[in-house]
Amino acid sequence: MKNLYKHDNNNEVCKVKYSSRNNFIISGGNDNKIILYDLRKEKIITQFKHKAAVKGLAINDREDLLVSGGGTFDKTVKVWDLKKLNLINEMLTESQITNIEFFPNDSIILSNGYIGNNLVMYNINLDKIKNDTQHALCNSIVFNGSLVENIDEASAFEKVAVFEKHPKRILYMAKSHCNEFITSCSTDGVLKMWKVSKFIKNKNFSDESTFCNIR
Repeated sequence: MKNLYKHDNNNEVCKVKYSSRNNFIISGGNDNKIILYDLRKEKIITQFKHKAAVKGLAINDREDLLVSGGGTFDKTVKVWDLKKLNLINEMLTESQITNIEFFPNDSIILSNGYIGNNLVMYNINLDKIKNDTQHALCNSIVFNGSLVENIDEASAFEKVAVFEKHPKRILYMAKSHCNEFITSCSTDGVLKMWKVSKFIKNKNFSDESTFCNIR
């Protein structure tokens, strides 16, 4: 066994992801930090920050984007470039973010605790991220760690679906391997399964397919 690193003051590690293409271990903690550890160099290469605990982490299929979500005193979802290791877009939401799952074509689902207790799907517009970044450079508008005044104009997130609430906050969710379904569980003791494929942009599978096996 080998100890890699720890978050500040022995705070809880809330989420861990592995990026095989980048050879990164990525963790979010109760110290509000996201730590990227390079397994080749055997050291921490950078840290990102939220204003609350980081329980939501997801990496897209290309492994060039990391999306993170903050807790009750943050409520922000952020998109990070895993190649340049910088923040490229962010959006303030209405709830603490407890989990994030990536789907094909850069669609994501957030699970929310207080106050939403629901699932929300967004499409990430990569062209808008690119255009907004160029716009920021030309007009001295920086997305680097601070929210802009007009969230709607600068955000690359397009909300496409909001799923029914749980009575209490959602603790965890998991998607099926076929990307058609997602299951959520809550402190209310209930598990719910949702068919989400019809909301994914440019999907290449049928809405009429049957349920995947859940193991």
